[in-house]
Amino acid sequence: MQSLEGKKLVLFGAGNSGGCFIVQNPGLDIRAVADNDPAKQGGQFHGIEVIAPQRIGELSCDAIVITSVWSKGILDQLKALGLCAIPTVIPGKREMKG
Repeated sequence: MQSLEGKKLVLFGAGNSGGCFIVQNPGLDIRAVADNDPAKQGGQFHGIEVIAPQRIGELSCDAIVITSVWSKGILDQLKALGLCAIPTVIPGKREMKG
């Protein structure tokens, strides 16, 4: 996985894998967690604000880290939202397992 140190990040996926990623990478600058579940939006996930994917563009992030198993659909969604200029990273299973 490419180095994410010193980059402003948005995680996509407020589920088990996202939680493991946050716990395993405490030094990363995670600005928000995007999730498609409206019930999670507006809340906190491991102390980080959960936002609707449509709000990613409002943040000045350097990369989007996809921590969901639905990465293909999320990549399509990011493209549809006009966010394909922001680099995306899909961590390996090792980085997202507890």
